[in-house]
Amino acid sequence: MRGGHRYAKHSGVRAALHRDLIRSGRLDSSWGRIYDRVFENRQRGDCQELVVFDTAHANELCEEATAFVAQMRQLLSHDQEA
Repeated sequence: MRGGHRYAKHSGVRAALHRDLIRSGRLDSSWGRIYDRVFENRQRGDCQELVVFDTAHANELCEEATAFVAQMRQLLSHDQEA
């Protein structure tokens, strides 16, 4: 995203991800959909009462989040080499 910027809210990070990485073509849009899915489930878990995620759903979200972090590391590594 933009070097040196800080974001006060998770929604700011989400907006920057889409603006700076997805729309620019630096990152495939599928990663934006994964981020959105994990983000929305996090919001549900934090903001709604008595939300229950079944084990399979939670495992799927963890796998997607892990893959997303790996993709971000690869992108950062590529940026540092350039």
